[in-house]
Amino acid sequence: MTVLVGRVIRYQADKSSKFLYDKAGRYNPDPDFISNPIPVWAICGPEIRKELLPGDVLFFTPKKANQPREWIESGRPYRCTGYMTVRKKEDRENVLKDLKLKLKFKRRYKRDLVRHQTKSTECCKRTDRIAKLFPQNFIYGYSVRSGRSKWLGRNGPSLVVLLKQCGMNRLAKQIQTGIYNPRLRKIPDKKVPQLLRLLKK
Repeated sequence: MTVLVGRVIRYQADKSSKFLYDKAGRYNPDPDFISNPIPVWAICGPEIRKELLPGDVLFFTPKKANQPREWIESGRPYRCTGYMTVRKKEDRENVLKDLKLKLKFKRRYKRDLVRHQTKSTECCKRTDRIAKLFPQNFIYGYSVRSGRSKWLGRNGPSLVVLLKQCGMNRLAKQIQTGIYNPRLRKIPDKKVPQLLRLLKK
């Protein structure tokens, strides 16, 4: 399958986690590489999830406030903690019927959907349109066994450095300056394989 596009996604990482998983609290992590046999991206980034197609690749990195101090001190921030290749998208109804997803995960997923939809309709910066997007376009990634998705944790390389090596200086600068996720430049298909090769070295 041809890779169509890449997206860099900043998430709220738990700095106390050895593997820098998402700061889930009593909900599921998102992105989630640990709750099911396959990685998923379920609730966050509804606008981006709507645009994704099978074969697209997501590159995850913690938000600035959630990065370990040693990353900042070493001058290599925004390390890639994981990447996920999109296998398919489904909406809430099909997700809740999916026997491959664990029951505990689906229970938390339902609660988290309600929480996000309620917050988005109450916030002046979010609209009913965004609220309606949350239950749509649940992202299934290819399994880690396939080699097309992997969680790297704290030891991943700096995305800023790798993007510059691939000639994507503008995107590297956008990541460092805190541009909102949906407004980050996309990684064109010809650059995604190059970036993945550098990540796997």
